[in-house]
Amino acid sequence: MSETISIAAIATDESVAIYNCVGFKTYFSKDMHEIDKMIFSLYKEGCKIIFVTEEIYQTIPETLEKYSQMTYPIILPLPLDDVNSGVGMKKIKANVEKAIGIDIF
Repeated sequence: MSETISIAAIATDESVAIYNCVGFKTYFSKDMHEIDKMIFSLYKEGCKIIFVTEEIYQTIPETLEKYSQMTYPIILPLPLDDVNSGVGMKKIKANVEKAIGIDIF
């Protein structure tokens, strides 16, 4: 019987491995096509939440669009990169505003 992965994190390097300590299944690759395959594989396995670095998040708009109408997986930006672009906070702000109807940030 295979184990269902609930939360995963994907980065372009090993920096994401620290999240193994809190129970995330972690992956890394510099190839965006391979990352798309990883996300699809996680989706097929029933993964609920997938964190990707901000760098990856900004380079996979087609992948994000493909899963945006589905309940799961929820794909969220993770600010692990050397330069924090703020895309993670923008996404959180947009989701909170969508959920409650007002901007609280």
